[in-house]
This record gives sequence, C-alpha cells and structure tokens, in this order.
Amino acid sequence: MLTQAQVNHYKENGFMVLKGFYAGAEIEMLREELDSMITHAPVRRGAIEDAFGQPVNCPNDFAFTDLDANGKQQVLNRISAPQETGSRRTAVR
Repeated sequence: MLTQAQVNHYKENGFMVLKGFYAGAEIEMLREELDSMITHAPVRRGAIEDAFGQPVNCPNDFAFTDLDANGKQQVLNRISAPQETGSRRTAVR
C-alpha cells in the first residue's frame, strides 16, 4: 500500500522510488537485457545494421536524438517495441 506522501510525490514528479521492489538478481537481468538491446540497436537513424554489421530486427522501433544541428551525432533515446531475440525475451511491452 502506498502512503499519502508517496502518492503526492508521484502526482508532483511523475515517478516514485520503491526501494527493494525488485530483487538484485531481477535488476541485473534487466540491465543485461537492456545492454543487449542497446548493443544490437542500429548505429544511427535509418541504419539497418548494428555496430557489428548484423541486421537489426525492426530498426524503426529505435528512436534517436540529434546532438548537433546537422544530425551527424545522434544518441539512442527510445526503443518503442522491443522484440524477442533467440530464446530470450528482450523486454515486455
């Protein structure tokens, strides 16, 4: 059950911290999956290969933000529909 202070914090800030909500092993698994998704993301907007030259499933699911005016420097900022890779699920929608 949430306290009124937690509810108020969420209403003001749009998030809350729930310490101990996930076990350390669960957090580590999520970190590994996220690292894998980032590693196998397209190298830039419009690319269909990752940094290793491997094809990317659903490259349009990755969104990038330009770091400079001409768009030569980009950073991955969102993965909108994570896909299953191999026998492991990369994320839950």
